[in-house]
Amino acid sequence: MAAAKTMRVIARTALVLDPAQPPVLPGHPVNLPAAEAVRLIAEGHAEPAGPAAQAETAQ
Repeated sequence: MAAAKTMRVIARTALVLDPAQPPVLPGHPVNLPAAEAVRLIAEGHAEPAGPAAQAETAQ
């Protein structure tokens, strides 16, 4: 079984991805399934994360 593709995005608005967890706040990166990430980008709720955001979260 192939692993699901994920995409790192940066929230533009507060994102409630799981009601049991705190929301992802604007400006914070998050990994999402690719289809969900594309939808949120298209709706203006997130933007693609560049290499700088990925390096920042790796620390």
